[in-house]
Amino acid sequence: MRLETMSFPRALRRFAGAVAVLLTAAGSVAAQPVWVSHGPVSGSTITSVWVSPTNPDFLYAGHPSGGVYRSSDGGDTWTRVVTGLTNTNVQIVQAAASNPQVVYAGTTDGKLFRSVNGGNSWTGVTPAPQPFPALGDVAVDPTDPN
Repeated sequence: MRLETMSFPRALRRFAGAVAVLLTAAGSVAAQPVWVSHGPVSGSTITSVWVSPTNPDFLYAGHPSGGVYRSSDGGDTWTRVVTGLTNTNVQIVQAAASNPQVVYAGTTDGKLFRSVNGGNSWTGVTPAPQPFPALGDVAVDPTDPN
């Protein structure tokens, strides 16, 4: 019986502890798969991940207390990018497919933040008062990052 790895994109294979699950030729999980933690915050929960549709090595991750993290090497290294986020309890992170430098982050207090420089700085864009207790999802037009 031959063992092989699942064919996930590199960024997902290395993200949040899912390095590779060994499968048998028949498709069942191997008796003792090996998991390795490989996320922006070791041993922690990640609330959201966005992978660039044109470059799977470029991704953002949302963290429930650490804000937003960015990787440009498929998750090997991470940079915390939170300047301007008044709440780092991030529920959702989405970027524009047409321009991955435009990123949106939704927080647990219902605020929406926008970055136009890859997360290096953030600006609040939520009108007051916030209509929602928490933002669970954000949709970005694939052709218009604004």
